[in-house]
Amino acid sequence: MKKIILVFVVIIFSAQAFSQTFNRNITKMIPDGGTMQDTLPVSSLPPFINSILGIEEVMINIQHANAGEITAWLISPSGTKILLTQNNGWGGANYQTTHFNYQSGSSAVYLNGAPFNGNFQPQEWLGTLNDAQNPNGNWLLQLNDCCTPDTGFLLNWSITFSGTPAPVMPDTTRLPIVEVFTNGQDIVDEPKIAATMKIVDNGVGALNHYADAPKFNGNIGIEYRGSTSQTFPQKPYGLQTWDNAGNNLDTSIMGFPTQHDWIFYPPYDDKSLMRNVLIYNISNQMGHYASRTRFFELYVNGMYEGIYVFMEKIKQDKNRVNISSLKPSTTSGNKLTGGYIIKIDKTTGAQNGGWSGVSMVCDTPNVSENLYYQYDYPSSDSIVPAQETYIQNFMTQFENSFQNYSLYDTMNGYKKYVSLKTFIDHSMMVELSRNIDGYRLSSYYHKDKDSKDPHLKAGPIWDYNLSFGNGDYLQATDCTIWQWALVCPGNPAWWQLMFEKDSVYRQEYKCRYTNFRQNVLSWQNINRVIDSVEKIVHYEQVKTYQRWPILGYYTWPNAYYPPTFQQEIDTLKKWIQHRLQWMDSQLLDTNCIIKKDTTVQPTGIYSAQNFLNSFSVYPNPIGNQQQFFVSWKSSSQQPATIQLTTLSGVLVVQKTTNVVSNKIKLDAAQLHLAAGIYFVSLTTSDGKWTKKLVVE
Repeated sequence: MKKIILVFVVIIFSAQAFSQTFNRNITKMIPDGGTMQDTLPVSSLPPFINSILGIEEVMINIQHANAGEITAWLISPSGTKILLTQNNGWGGANYQTTHFNYQSGSSAVYLNGAPFNGNFQPQEWLGTLNDAQNPNGNWLLQLNDCCTPDTGFLLNWSITFSGTPAPVMPDTTRLPIVEVFTNGQDIVDEPKIAATMKIVDNGVGALNHYADAPKFNGNIGIEYRGSTSQTFPQKPYGLQTWDNAGNNLDTSIMGFPTQHDWIFYPPYDDKSLMRNVLIYNISNQMGHYASRTRFFELYVNGMYEGIYVFMEKIKQDKNRVNISSLKPSTTSGNKLTGGYIIKIDKTTGAQNGGWSGVSMVCDTPNVSENLYYQYDYPSSDSIVPAQETYIQNFMTQFENSFQNYSLYDTMNGYKKYVSLKTFIDHSMMVELSRNIDGYRLSSYYHKDKDSKDPHLKAGPIWDYNLSFGNGDYLQATDCTIWQWALVCPGNPAWWQLMFEKDSVYRQEYKCRYTNFRQNVLSWQNINRVIDSVEKIVHYEQVKTYQRWPILGYYTWPNAYYPPTFQQEIDTLKKWIQHRLQWMDSQLLDTNCIIKKDTTVQPTGIYSAQNFLNSFSVYPNPIGNQQQFFVSWKSSSQQPATIQLTTLSGVLVVQKTTNVVSNKIKLDAAQLHLAAGIYFVSLTTSDGKWTKKLVVE
């Protein structure tokens, strides 16, 4: 027995000491816009390679003016193909003695820029080759140059085999590793159970090992969350970070701002893994808060549960929904007016109390169902009667404004109550993605106190797994219809009403869309986001689909279920391209595009008021004995009406003119204007516009 152990130790020691590099020195042109292969013979190695003795690294030396044009594959004698790099380093030159390995400190090649010099982790897992295959034979380096006109050259390349080979999956990952231990308890849907959580996170793109020292190791409360998603085998979780006594403990996790409420979201029915991540990213780029996201791999009591997305729970917080806090003791005054978060959603899942509104869900005869609003912040457990009364009355006034006032009335109509920018952008996210839950479910609204902003804002966006064609009901795959037009599975009727009946809102919508198409909503930007997300999960998705072998199989409510992950990504891209083409045909208006002009506010977003060039009231403020002017230029040949009203809506003066371009002089002394706030309204066929006038 001692002899056998001694022999085994000697074998292990010999393997660790072993290292052999096979070189190929050649100057070989890479066809411009084409593909080439080069062969490297390997011989005299053991008949199999594995985690004890195997391939350690690949080195390439490529001269090319634009490294981003290069894709490199390593192909073993048995035909196993590993992607080393693909279209990385755009704008930079050369792979200068680039070592693809897992040396300490190396990071993924796609997270770096050219020139690539030193150690980088390859795009796919090199350790996949250490699966007991025979290393002896001809290895191939396949290079593709995607584009013209730059021509490149392969100067040399090599493969190193050693006793410290590239690690074999699944013990390593470039995603953070989260381990949850429940101490023998079952996780349920309320209440949260006490558990512990460890997080291994060596940094974005860095290599993580299951046994690495954790960046977080502490107590949590965890439960199942969601409604339909709870029926899937890969479960969604809600959790809070706790102290030793079970109290909420604010902490920063995975680089997110400090908080204690978190979500583990499993993209089980979204086989691209990225629909939520994609749309939240786009919304963030548009200037709105949406949950931060980060992919990770989850283990529950030692069982691998696949790829999840770490997310923030929607809540009032300076780093989330940034509105004022509201205490139970607040029952009057300005502080009572905010902040609030309400939602339209299923009454299952995270149940909150609420109230029935007055708006019809469907703008259809003989349909009597009204909207049901749920309290989110303050929660139904903490909101007090005065606060309930305030937010209910505010929403009732908003809903009634559609029936009682003109859509163009900016003083009393719906525009008095809402932030048009957020409503338009929220709608744009629903429509871009054709989110079949949009408007009617998981729809959040928030309001701050009046002294900060008296308007209701739409958002944040939430729960977009059934978007971008991912559904087999409600015409989910149809790229050529509006989601707001499907008012009768529960959409609030006002979304369709605003777009179809209010030309001012519609023009603002067109202009915001047109200008976003120049940047955030350009196909180049959306495609870049998709590709960057795909690279993050490219190899790890293999592991998650080994745990959940659903690729190519129907999972509710998939309309498409291609057999490979890459085809899932391709399907997503094609759907978005078709959707953008149709939306362009409905919304694109090149007259809206902002010119580089110092008169334009540097927001990158067009305002429909640009259609009434130079509608202004000046000087402003004025004294009560001073003259002031109202000027405008309208595209309309129809009469224009100017009204001056008090803060309470009393008409002071009205003038009408049919002149296309005009300026009117008014005299505060003749009009007997007392100190205070007044409103100057201009009405043309383009719409109704209002500006504030201050008399001192």
